[in-house]
Amino acid sequence: MSEQILRDRLALVMRAKHPRARRRWRIADYGAVEHVSVAIFGDGQSELDALLSLHGVKRRIALVTPHFTGALAAVASTDMVTTVSRTFAQRFVRMFDLVLHEPPFAETELIATLVWSHLRASDPLLVWLRGVIREVAQNVGGQKARPPRTHGEMR
Repeated sequence: MSEQILRDRLALVMRAKHPRARRRWRIADYGAVEHVSVAIFGDGQSELDALLSLHGVKRRIALVTPHFTGALAAVASTDMVTTVSRTFAQRFVRMFDLVLHEPPFAETELIATLVWSHLRASDPLLVWLRGVIREVAQNVGGQKARPPRTHGEMR
């Protein structure tokens, strides 16, 4: 069972004094700068790289980190850039003196989906936990939180 709980967008992130901070980015620009990549699982797979390759562009990955905050800290003090969740990056704009740009491609939507097994869909603890996760996601996304569903929750 699943439910979309948060809609977000990608943001191209760089330091405010980055040499390209004041220009509109094109897809080709992605291949002209060094990037910080976030690889949680360490597998090197990226939907962003697959999308760029459709346009004949390859990112130059200069740093790989398992932490999104680490990626933002790295771009804050270098001429590297990263592409991450807009909602997440926005929280660090002032702290790290960053600028956010719209990436130069159409596919920038991120959808967070909550997934659970139908076998334990009515478990009161898991129903409560899904409600808490929904509320946090809605608060993070700037949406009004709705109350958690009751014991009979099914989708």
